[in-house]
Amino acid sequence: MAENKKSFVLYADLLRSIDHLTNEEKGILFNHLLEYVNDKNPVLTDRIILTAWKPIELQLKRDLHEWEVIKVDRSKSGVLGNLKRWNLDLYDKVVSNEISLQDAGNIAKHRKASHPDNKGRNGSHDVANIAVNVTVTDTDNVTVTENDIRDAPHFLNPEISDQVTQLTVAQCRERYDKECQAQKESIGMNLRIKLDQLKPLQDRFDTMVKSKSTTKTFQDYTNHFANWVNKLPVDELKRIITPERELILPHMRKFDPSKYEKKC
Repeated sequence: MAENKKSFVLYADLLRSIDHLTNEEKGILFNHLLEYVNDKNPVLTDRIILTAWKPIELQLKRDLHEWEVIKVDRSKSGVLGNLKRWNLDLYDKVVSNEISLQDAGNIAKHRKASHPDNKGRNGSHDVANIAVNVTVTDTDNVTVTENDIRDAPHFLNPEISDQVTQLTVAQCRERYDKECQAQKESIGMNLRIKLDQLKPLQDRFDTMVKSKSTTKTFQDYTNHFANWVNKLPVDELKRIITPERELILPHMRKFDPSKYEKKC
């Protein structure tokens, strides 16, 4: 089998092809199959078993070819998606056939990494092929597993990446402040507070999270914050968002004579 391919498919109708074999011959056939898919290059000499093996061998080769095609397509799609997200100028050139996908990938590799929201979106994460495990069944369903996710999260769909990529709390906070304005406004409306009053709540939340873990996924961070802040008791909420100077009791505040001067 191909490198990094750990599985293959046997079809239910294979039973009809081996009905005429004895149990011993079926055992020899099964052992030959396992050696074949593990690249042991076995040789069958029994002509009866060989007649049952040939259809299986042809199907395995067809499935392998289809797997290789899908693997290449998925890899290209991953590179193209990465260019679109981080190197829009290179993506446009590839789409317009000004440069090849391989050339665009090589250029992107040598660019300095930066946030995609920068002007021109010329920032880059390294472009590299991700190993893709593809299983093709007789119903033409394809199951794809992305490997090395933590090494190359930028190849993933952004929604998937947010579920698996570990960020520091500071990185989560920075992204949240840049990308989650709608959620912040929604929280402010639910709590009936101003947006600037969210900051002390965020600070308190970040401190709490850091005390328990150094990293979080972005999705987990945003969901956790929304749940935490909406479940805060009213008294605790007011205590956090109210400046300390306003919490001083009236009789503890400094006396200001100017307020009591007689006015002409």
